[in-house]
Amino acid sequence: AVGDRNDCGLFRDLLQHGVADYLVKPITPALLQKAILSASEQSGVVKSNHKLGKLVAVSGTRGGVGSTTVATSVAWLIAHERRRRVALVDLDLQFGTVALSLDLEPSHGLREALENPNRIDGLFMDRVLVQHSERLFVLSAEESPDETLLLDYGAVELLMTELRNKFHYVIVDLPRSPNACTQQIIQSATDLLLVTDLSLAGMRDTMRMTGTLPTNNASCNMVLIVNRAGEHKQGEMPRAEFEKGVGRKLELVLPFDAKTVAAATNFGQPVAAGKGAVANGLREVTERLCGAPAAADARSGIWQKLLKKT
Repeated sequence: AVGDRNDCGLFRDLLQHGVADYLVKPITPALLQKAILSASEQSGVVKSNHKLGKLVAVSGTRGGVGSTTVATSVAWLIAHERRRRVALVDLDLQFGTVALSLDLEPSHGLREALENPNRIDGLFMDRVLVQHSERLFVLSAEESPDETLLLDYGAVELLMTELRNKFHYVIVDLPRSPNACTQQIIQSATDLLLVTDLSLAGMRDTMRMTGTLPTNNASCNMVLIVNRAGEHKQGEMPRAEFEKGVGRKLELVLPFDAKTVAAATNFGQPVAAGKGAVANGLREVTERLCGAPAAADARSGIWQKLLKKT
C-alpha cells in the first residue's frame, strides 16, 4: 500500500487487513524494490495478527470522572452477556482500583511482565492472570507508592499482542498521567472510550485529547462519554455548549447515581451488574463496541433470567 500519511495507527490497521507493507510518498525505486522483495519472501508465511482480539483503551480526561467504573462494567458485560473472553488490564501499577472494584487480589505479574519482557509468553500469562469468572480475567498490580518502577516500555506491545492472541477483547484502564505505556496503548487501540464530565476543565482536556488522536491513531474508533452528569448542577456546562466547544457530539451521557455506584463499589461488583440508568447506559457503550446483541444472545439472556427465578 502507498500513501501520503506517516501514521503509525494507519500502518497497524493496514497490517491487520493483510497488507504486507506501507510506503509513504515520495518513494524511491530502491525502496519500492526492497518492499516488493520482502513481501514476496513472506508470501508463504501465515500471519496470525488478523485474528487478534480488539484492544479497547479506557481513559478519563480528568481524575475522578469514573473511567475505572466504565472499564470494569464494560469488561463484565462483554464477558457475561456477550459471552466473549475478556482480559481487563489496569495500567496504574501503584494506585489502580480495578482489582479493588471487582473484589480481587492483585498479582505482581503486571510489574514482572513490564520489567522483564522476555518472560512474556502463554504460560506466564496463564499464571499471572487473576480469574474473576469463566470468561473474565484481570491483570493488575498494587505496588508501593515509594518504590521506583523500572519498566521496559517496549514490553507493552509484546504484552498486548500476547493477550490479544488469547482473548476476544483486551480492555485497558489507563492511568490519568500520560507516559510511554499509555502512549503505546493509544497508538495500538482499535477503540478508545474517553470519559469526561461537563466541567470547563473537562471540556478543555477533552479537546486536547481528541485533538491528538488523529495523529496518534487515525483508525481508532472513539466513543466520547460523559459520566456523573448532574452531580454538580450549578457548575456543569449545558450539553450543547460542551459539544460545540469540543467540536463533536457526545455518544453517551451517564447520570450521577451515588447510591447505586457506591453500593456496587463497596460490594466489589461492577455497576453494570445492577439495575438503573447507569447500568443501561453502560450496555449502550458495550453495543458500540460489540454491535447489537444477536437474537441467540438475547434468547440466552431471557432463559438465564427465568432459570434464576426458578
